[in-house]
Amino acid sequence: MSYWPAELTVETLEADAVAATGLDDFGDRDYREGLNVLLGDYRRHVRFDAAGAAGTRAMLTGVLVQRLKAQHSLRQTRRARIP
Repeated sequence: MSYWPAELTVETLEADAVAATGLDDFGDRDYREGLNVLLGDYRRHVRFDAAGAAGTRAMLTGVLVQRLKAQHSLRQTRRARIP
């Protein structure tokens, strides 16, 4: 059975990442267009079972978590350099 949650959007993935980290600065939002394309392709072409969809959601959320952490680290580094 093919399964991909209709409610899974860039916004829900971002919300999951924010909830996991407490951070909310993703930096430049240019990545959102590509992520929308990827999610659309998953909906149209990939046949996930429930476990596959959950694993893919966790992986994509993890990527956004790392983006949040990288942005936070960059911001902290910039602050440390500015006297």
